[in-house]
Amino acid sequence: MDGSVGRIVRVQAPLKFVVVDYRLNQPPAPEQRLVVLRDGERVAELKAGYIRRETTVSADILSGEPREGDEVRIDEGVAPVAR
Repeated sequence: MDGSVGRIVRVQAPLKFVVVDYRLNQPPAPEQRLVVLRDGERVAELKAGYIRRETTVSADILSGEPREGDEVRIDEGVAPVAR
């Protein structure tokens, strides 16, 4: 796998954050902008947080509706989520 890929393992929509698992990959730096992909389509935007465990990282939901199982990648300037 690419070193920047994670999977959402928990969504706390009311608190506007998710938990992303990076068990097989290098987690992003705090404040790093992230995109959420589902079936290859961009569905949400996140910002990596400072709360980290062994293989997981928290991330604030900036826009969209992420779901458990969605893929997370570092934002490399892909078009914004449709509103």
